[in-house]
Amino acid sequence: MRTPTFSKEQQLIIDAANAAVQEHGADLKKFYVVYDEGNALWRSSVGNIHVPELDGHDYQLVIYAHRDKLQIGGDLWVLVDKNTREVLIVIPRG
Repeated sequence: MRTPTFSKEQQLIIDAANAAVQEHGADLKKFYVVYDEGNALWRSSVGNIHVPELDGHDYQLVIYAHRDKLQIGGDLWVLVDKNTREVLIVIPRG
């Protein structure tokens, strides 16, 4: 699998998400990182459900997919404020 190239802004968001993943005890080496451009997967998965933690934030979803057992949609979702790099939500999946 080809390693994606991220812009400087995307990488700062990913760095914030990586720190949250590590705080949850996950080993980053075991995951593929997917930057959900335009939050397309988030929007298709959540739809119109109101998520209060996201109110007033311009956010970005970063998805972590386990390298050994690929799950459609990934194993861990992290939502990060695009402006402040604050981690808003960490969602374990599966």
